Amino acid sequence: MFVFYRIVKYWSLLTALLFLVTAPAFSQKFKLNTYLDTTTILIGDQLKYNIELEQPQNVKVSFPKLVDSLASKIVIIETEPADTSKQKDKFIIRKSYLITSFYSGFHQIPPFEFAFKVDNISDTILSQELFLTVNTMPVDSAKEIIDIKPVMNTSFRISEIKNEIIIGLVVVLLAILIFWVVRRYKKNKPIFAIKKPLEAPHITALRELDALRSEKLWQSNQVKLFYTRLTDILRKYIFGRYGVNAMEMTSEEILIELEQELNFDMDLKTSFKKLLVQADMVKFAKEEPLPQENEISLLSAYTFVNRTKIEVIVNQENTLKNETGKNY
Repeated sequence: MFVFYRIVKYWSLLTALLFLVTAPAFSQKFKLNTYLDTTTILIGDQLKYNIELEQPQNVKVSFPKLVDSLASKIVIIETEPADTSKQKDKFIIRKSYLITSFYSGFHQIPPFEFAFKVDNISDTILSQELFLTVNTMPVDSAKEIIDIKPVMNTSFRISEIKNEIIIGLVVVLLAILIFWVVRRYKKNKPIFAIKKPLEAPHITALRELDALRSEKLWQSNQVKLFYTRLTDILRKYIFGRYGVNAMEMTSEEILIELEQELNFDMDLKTSFKKLLVQADMVKFAKEEPLPQENEISLLSAYTFVNRTKIEVIVNQENTLKNETGKNY
């Protein structure tokens, strides 16, 4: 038992001795150098913190993790990737950090540990301790404060307000369109012009009057429907003949619009007015006219169309002309 104890004791002492001898000898194969581009800067200037490491090929070295700063007042702006080159039986690794400081004074960059391991031996080596002096911009209190750069006069370019011009034009066009629509509406004119049919208005009106007469609506006690259809036929005819939007007008407004057109024929004007009044009384006052009055209203409609019509022909260009060849 005593012999075994002594063997273990001597073996432990031998192992410790070998480690103390081997580790320093092995670490001598490493060469670590850290340095700054300069040791003095103005506040906010940038410089590089450089690392250069020489190591054996069969050894793995772990760099310290430097993320945001090297010290409390020295900031890392950018980390450059490591660059590795091979020379004989060793690797040379170079790595740089772009740094700056916004605090004036004398700042210390502490040494950093680089851990390595080879076989069963682990150890660390330390980088150099560095110092950085940060100076403020010198100020001459005898001089007045001036701008960093003088005021610049730049020429005006239309392209600078291109978007504003486009938006302004769109707003103006919309305003014009709204004004035009409101004005047409107040004058009881259609918003969009309705294309006149190639068939003459009186031909359409007379055909529809014939169809209305054959239906015998008032004879079937559908007096209101009869007068509604009758006045609709005349309103469409007036629009085609005179361009007056009679479909959107009252009877009184229609008579006002046709005042000048019908002044030449007072009998026609009187019979037409009587027809419109009769139709309004049936549709809105529920009046029940006599059969003879219904016949007279239908006859007045035929008379109005036939005495105000313009005979037209259609040429090859689909242009409506009257018998004298005058466009209308």
